[in-house]
Amino acid sequence: MTDTRDPALVLRKLHMQMAARRRVIDKAESYYDGAHNLAFAGEKFLEAFGGLFDAFADNWCQVVTNAVEERMTVQGFRVDQGVTADTKAKAIWEDNELDLQSSMGHLDGLIAGAFYVTVWQRDEADGTTAGNIPEITVESATSTIVECHPKIRKRRTAGLRTWLDDDGYEHAELFRPEGVYLFRSRSKQNGAIIDAARTRWVVEDLLDGADELDVNGMMPNPLGVVPIVEFLNMPRLTVSRRAGWAAHSELASVIPLQDAVNKLLADMLVASEFAAYPQRYLTGYTPDDQLDALTGKPTGAIIQPSFKSGPGLTWWLEGEDAKFGQFAAADLSSSVASIELVVQHIASISATPPHYLRASADRLSGESIKSAESGLVAKTRRKTRGWGAGWEEVMRLAGKLSAVPELANAQSMETIWKDPETRTESEHVDAITKKKDLDVPGPQLWEELGYTPEQIARFPTMRAQMQLEGMAANAAERARLATSEADRLRRASLNATGGNPIEL
Repeated sequence: MTDTRDPALVLRKLHMQMAARRRVIDKAESYYDGAHNLAFAGEKFLEAFGGLFDAFADNWCQVVTNAVEERMTVQGFRVDQGVTADTKAKAIWEDNELDLQSSMGHLDGLIAGAFYVTVWQRDEADGTTAGNIPEITVESATSTIVECHPKIRKRRTAGLRTWLDDDGYEHAELFRPEGVYLFRSRSKQNGAIIDAARTRWVVEDLLDGADELDVNGMMPNPLGVVPIVEFLNMPRLTVSRRAGWAAHSELASVIPLQDAVNKLLADMLVASEFAAYPQRYLTGYTPDDQLDALTGKPTGAIIQPSFKSGPGLTWWLEGEDAKFGQFAAADLSSSVASIELVVQHIASISATPPHYLRASADRLSGESIKSAESGLVAKTRRKTRGWGAGWEEVMRLAGKLSAVPELANAQSMETIWKDPETRTESEHVDAITKKKDLDVPGPQLWEELGYTPEQIARFPTMRAQMQLEGMAANAAERARLATSEADRLRRASLNATGGNPIEL
């Protein structure tokens, strides 16, 4: 069914939705970067210390996010069309530097709740065209958004990608199945602050692509579908009240606990500054008035006693009731215990292994570490299932643009992820050896050992080369042995004839 809506209205709708969720995304990104506001601070605390702790944060948000991202590595694709299709998919992946781009996208997706991947024709004018390989770019959720069919979510009806150019204008590409519409803001924007409600759009000036764009600023879409693939973190069937959309940041449940850690740690620092040392006191002593040297009358000033500590110094006062005493230093162990309790809650809520949050890994056995990481491994596998389907959609779109039918028409495709489990090499090899006894094919075992599809594809050639080298080495060894045997016979003949060789 053809979409008859005005592209300008669709653009305005998506732009406002994208701007509405920036507040949530910006907050999550700030907490990941360690730019925390000190929450739970009362008025008296703020009056006493002001902005002293504004730049301070004990950042656990970064640890929680990185623990998942570092276990999400795409190694390749397995396509039902055979090894050739696998190789072509990997070539497209490497040409677009997606090893790096995918890592950045995964990290942004965990922090913000989503990231996007756009597949489009490569611009030949920039001189970077490599054959017919398309251009694949990973986009942030702050600048990209897609619209899905209200009934069939898998069907994308529109997609928007925006950016603020050096000319000061905000530019937009509205992707629809029939074409791509190019717009820019009517007026220049004030820095990176985008006011979606007041932004007015005009059709992009027809400059370089004048022969390809119509009067509405539309470029034909050869794919027939919206080429922006959405990757949601912990997607929901309904809109999240906290996030305002169907995605969920990995830090949403951690941020309140992070605030509690910062408050407790700030309190502990204050106590360490003002109450961490023993405080001495003096009772039963009335300071004398200071007398004027000429008149001998009191000046109104009080003579305060001065007591300094040091070797050979003694404190004394005249007066029977004068007594010295000392208050004990503040005990900071309760603050430390409170912080450790909150950090344990962070570990439980986020499924982050406890040894990631405290320095105790050296006291854990291999089995203990594996058990502690089971929750993190399960969470990582759940994310790779969803995001793997997104990467497969990206490869299908890339196959259409690059005219690779093995990819474009692949009915079955699988994203190959690196094993997220932590295992010792000996344990891993032992398990693979037992599977070999069960007659599991070699290529499957190699894959489970962590070899990439490209390495596995080179194995037959490497084996053949090793066989040739072995045959050459055996031939050289046989020649050496034959020469050695001939020399031995010659020496034997010389010894038998007294120096005269015997004809053999």
